[in-house]
Amino acid sequence: MPVKKLRLKDLAVGMEVAKDLVDVSGRMLLAKGTILTPRLITRIQIMYSDMPELGVEVDENSIAPAVSTQAARLLEAADGLQQAMVAVRNNQSIDMGPVEDAVVTIVGQSQTSRGLWDFVETVWEHHHFMYYHSVAVAGLAASIAKWQGLSETEMLEVSYAGYFHDIGKAKKDDNSHPWMGVELLTRHASVNSRILAGVLQHHERNDGSGFPNGTRASGIDLYGRILGVANTFHHLSIKNQRAGKCFLLPVAQTIIDEAPGKYDAMASRALLDSLIPYYRGRDVILSSEQTGQIVFIDPAKPSAPIVQTADGAVECGKESGIHIAGIL
Repeated sequence: MPVKKLRLKDLAVGMEVAKDLVDVSGRMLLAKGTILTPRLITRIQIMYSDMPELGVEVDENSIAPAVSTQAARLLEAADGLQQAMVAVRNNQSIDMGPVEDAVVTIVGQSQTSRGLWDFVETVWEHHHFMYYHSVAVAGLAASIAKWQGLSETEMLEVSYAGYFHDIGKAKKDDNSHPWMGVELLTRHASVNSRILAGVLQHHERNDGSGFPNGTRASGIDLYGRILGVANTFHHLSIKNQRAGKCFLLPVAQTIIDEAPGKYDAMASRALLDSLIPYYRGRDVILSSEQTGQIVFIDPAKPSAPIVQTADGAVECGKESGIHIAGIL
């Protein structure tokens, strides 16, 4: 990847560190792959103010205004969640002001699905830590709620639940973390019972195979059903991207195929419906090394879009043996 060395004063939110940065004693200052957040930049600039010429190698692709601007506010939302996690670990109250700002940002981003899915492609593939994952789930939940026709208030509430869904891991990172999350939020924040239900039930499944209570379909709150789809989709997306696959409609199709046995059918379909407009009309490169444009996506077969190339139309999928290898 193209690399550029910048001084500390020139670092900006959203940039990706291209090479481990260590001091003279060998102590790690910044690890390769780190996405710079406002808090991280401020901390580095204060800690190493006596080293103004210190150079940080960053990925030149992450310097582009379109990328850093796109990701900046969502990275700040992740930073806010980190602060909330620290607060509950220290038995302090969560400052709901920054949380509200973060959630409003996430919901606003989800209303323009292009921005949300650009965030998928630029940030999630590099950072899948708890804070970024939770911000992603909050955005996905808001998108699903929007496509299901829920009210603005419900969109905000389900996004809050997505933002906090893994907060229990601040104390216990096991199958009891949904219960622990509810306990922590009850003690340290002011959120309503619907949000708590979403946090508690994001791992429940329609067939009763989920946790922590093995609750079945009729007993799972709407927010829990939405978060079950959003959370699973993001985890599967990470695996997809690690395998070098950038096209996410097959991931949505996987969830739809498992609904309604495990996942809510309406939420699964809403997820797919929010993704299709993002990919329609995109320029792509195929596994056959042809380039072209996605001209048609059949909602019944989202994994097999039709791509118009210079040599004619190509239907991707198992039958043709051709798949989308990259988004241009």
